[in-house]
Amino acid sequence: MPETKKLYRLRPLLIVFFSLSTWIAHAHNVERPSISVVGVGKIEVSADLADLNLGFAVEGMDSGTAMNEVNQRLKNFLSQLRKRGVTDADVVAGNLRINPRYDYQGRRPRFTGYVVERSLTVSVKALDNLPAILATTVASKVSNINAVRYRNSQHQSLIAQARKAAIANSKRKATALAAGYNAELGPIYSVVYRGGETTTQPNAQLQSTVAERAMTGRPGGVYLPDQITITDRVDVVFELIPRS
Repeated sequence: MPETKKLYRLRPLLIVFFSLSTWIAHAHNVERPSISVVGVGKIEVSADLADLNLGFAVEGMDSGTAMNEVNQRLKNFLSQLRKRGVTDADVVAGNLRINPRYDYQGRRPRFTGYVVERSLTVSVKALDNLPAILATTVASKVSNINAVRYRNSQHQSLIAQARKAAIANSKRKATALAAGYNAELGPIYSVVYRGGETTTQPNAQLQSTVAERAMTGRPGGVYLPDQITITDRVDVVFELIPRS
């Protein structure tokens, strides 16, 4: 019991001590001169690779017959791609999907057959061949082109360059601002890395040219690659040292 009473007596003192310590730390942070900047690094390059996401779909009353038709179309398509310089390593085939189809317009669902689908991704490493490959895609009875994603083969290296540029940008901004307030930069107080993002700006002339040539089956033409922008950001707080 005496020890309990002693703890009750010490509790107010402990609360005062911790409150005072918190106030001192807060006051120190508020009174210490500092400057906060956002560094931005941006790298712009042209795409040199393209990934085509394609799909084959065949309907039929017999699932086996429809599956054989899909596989045959895929085989013929891959054969044509090899003539365009696309290797088997550049093609990733997706799963085979078999789904029944029903007509629900009557009182009872009526079975109308099966739809067999297979997707694949084709990596085009020579973008000059892209219009010809798209024309081959149309001629090979590919059911749909789900997406065309453009990228650069040096993506990881470009991310590192953008990050380095963001850091340098934060230093330049902070140095210029500090000089404007007759001060110098002190130690770094905090760094918050915001990460980067990659955006692709489609080339309008490319889109119309590729679409026209794919529809008419005319290969070739001049390819104008999409522009890829890699942006990186970092938030930095520097201490400020006033000049005497």
